[in-house]
This record gives sequence, structure tokens and C-alpha cells, in this order.
Amino acid sequence: MTLKNWFIVGIIVAIISLIGYTVVVTKKLNTVTEDRDRVSNNFLNAKFQMDSVVNKNGELEYTVKNLNVNADEFKLTEEVLNKKIVSQGYKIKNLESVIELKPKIIIKIDSFPVSKKLNDSTFISTYNDKWVAISQKVSLVNNKSDVKIGDFKMDMLGNLLILSEINYKRVWIFWKRPINITTHVTSECDYIHIDQIKVFKLTK
Repeated sequence: MTLKNWFIVGIIVAIISLIGYTVVVTKKLNTVTEDRDRVSNNFLNAKFQMDSVVNKNGELEYTVKNLNVNADEFKLTEEVLNKKIVSQGYKIKNLESVIELKPKIIIKIDSFPVSKKLNDSTFISTYNDKWVAISQKVSLVNNKSDVKIGDFKMDMLGNLLILSEINYKRVWIFWKRPINITTHVTSECDYIHIDQIKVFKLTK
């Protein structure tokens, strides 16, 4: 092989090495950038600030940003929730995500109509709508000066729709990079309100 050929081979090897080095450095830089964005988003959304609105269908809708954490970070920041999950026989490292909802039931009823009279001092009062059915026995006691409530029963229906939406950050004109996830929870039932939503996306 002539000196010229060796020179050409050397240039080709150098170019291949340079391309390989560029790929490795770029991949490492992207990893560092993604981890920086992850930590930044977790810091900004650590309190799980929740937005609530009534959507165009008249339903209650709640929105909260997710935290993107690894198993060790989750165990450190959510000690109580972690113990609860472990006590149920699950391993954090095997979970893809953790969602904790804290709903609150608020029922406001102006009056309970009497649906049945058992005797002069005992009545059955009921209330029914799309989501709740309540039945109770009302008795007048102490010479009908006091009211006693008995056999109280309440059946309640509910429907929660949970959606996860990926949020992107535009890096170049034709390239968008995912930065975090927003969870949307919609309640069709007027009585169900949510005080807090915690969503953790567990990274491996």
C-alpha cells in the first residue's frame, strides 16, 4: 500500500472517529439537558399546584403537572406513600407511575320530601337524582318535640376520567422535545370535588 493510500485510510479513520465522538458527546449532552429539565420541572411543580375549571360540558376538570422521579427520589420525598405502596406488596422499581387522588364528597340538598308515612310520628324520606340516592327514616320523639334519624342509607355514583398529556418544548423548527406530562381529571358528578392530585412518573 502506497503512502498516499495510507494517508487516505488515515483520513477516513479520523473522520469515522470524529463522527463517533460527536455522536457520544451529543448523546451525553442530551442526557444532561433532559435531566436538567427534569429536575427544573420537578422543582417548579413540587407542590402539585392544581387548576380547576368547569369545562364546556359543565363538568369539573382538574389539571396538575406530573413529577418525573426515579425510585430513590420517590422513596425520599414521599415516605408515607412509599410505605403504603410497599405494604400492599408492590415494588416501586416495578411501577410505571403512581397517582394519588384525594376526593371530597360535597352534597347540598335543600329538603328531603316525605315519600311514605308509616304512622303519625314515623316517615320515610327519600331523595334521588342522577348521582345520589338517599333514604332515611324520620321519627318524632319526646312528645314529637325532637327528630330522630334512623336507617340512613346513601348510594352514590361517580365517574372520573383521567388523561395524561405530553408537553413538548420546541428545540428546532421541526424538532420538539418532551419536557413533562400534565394529568387532567374530569368529574361528571357535581358532588365529587378533588382536594389534591399527586402524579409521579417513575423513571428507570
